[in-house]
Amino acid sequence: MEQSIGIKDTDSSFKAKNKKSDKHECNEKKIHPQKDIKKRYKIKSPMIDFKKNLEKKENIENYLRDNNKLENLELLEYMDSGSESVVYSVNLLNKNNRKQKKKLTMKLILHHKRENKQEIFISSKLKNLNIINFYSYSKVKDDESSMILIEMAKYGHLRNFQKTILKRNILSESLICFFATQILNGIAYCHRCRVSHNDIKLQNIVVDEYLNLKLIDFSISINYQKLKNEDTINLPCMGTNFYMSKEVIKSETIKVKDLNKIDLYAFGVVLYNLGFGKYPYGLKHGDEDNYDTILYKIENEKLDLKNDMDFSPSFLDFISKLLKKDINERISVNEALQHSWIKGSSLLLEEKEKTANAGIFLSYLITDQIKAFNDYVHPQN
Repeated sequence: MEQSIGIKDTDSSFKAKNKKSDKHECNEKKIHPQKDIKKRYKIKSPMIDFKKNLEKKENIENYLRDNNKLENLELLEYMDSGSESVVYSVNLLNKNNRKQKKKLTMKLILHHKRENKQEIFISSKLKNLNIINFYSYSKVKDDESSMILIEMAKYGHLRNFQKTILKRNILSESLICFFATQILNGIAYCHRCRVSHNDIKLQNIVVDEYLNLKLIDFSISINYQKLKNEDTINLPCMGTNFYMSKEVIKSETIKVKDLNKIDLYAFGVVLYNLGFGKYPYGLKHGDEDNYDTILYKIENEKLDLKNDMDFSPSFLDFISKLLKKDINERISVNEALQHSWIKGSSLLLEEKEKTANAGIFLSYLITDQIKAFNDYVHPQN
């Protein structure tokens, strides 16, 4: 059950730890390479080579053991890596009974900069079914590295789930609707807690064994709890290129009350990608490193909603409102929650709750056998 107080319950703590960060949301920080890496690893380029070195299981085991971080952990397998992090699956061992294990995800951040501290703090305060559950954090001795333990998402990120489990490039409307409702619930919860995620994308949404979708990675999130809705904020040009709205790319100044629309645009890109198998406004691979090209296409290309999937008018209306180029015309979180297409998804979640076995429900989703789905998503009146 959702805790509605969220971060607001820790208001004084949140403010105290962020006293010096009022302007952080408006400025990008340069990435500084890690200053001190142990000589035994023979690293030439501190950040890149160190990360690549730790993608090998024996190397990261040595690294954690040297820093006394392996006592209650059993390293399992390498999962993924980011620009400054490596991710492994691990077993957390019970101190009193080492046969008792809990499978978790370990994220080792290789440079303990300010953004990482923010991710740790925000992640530890957000408590919601559609937000990844944070277990613990510790700073690795003798280095600037940090280790975060979060819950294990059995099926990995949504793109991986789409390709390896569903095995489809383009999804049916029922599947998209099932995913969309949960993603939107997570986004809405964040903004009720005055947090803007700022990097919503397929790879930052994971799927657990019960088919719950969860938002991850709050490393570039904005905490606007101390700001009023009518205050203005200079947007940093940060995020993932194809998911960034026009105002983010141009680092425009917007009102705080419109911050939720940044996440909603990226949410719209996620849904468009799932339904159309491509990015909106004619964006394609090869454009990602050229912001001028991305901005030109967003400003000049029309949103193509032609499809062979017979999507409902309600879905096409919803996605077009999420992807409005002008932030003032774009739908808000509250409006999105009240949209007829989202309201019609309640049947899917009810069916999921009725189905005791998540695997059976998954088979329903894959074969599109959700009873009476069209009656809910395509209202007759």
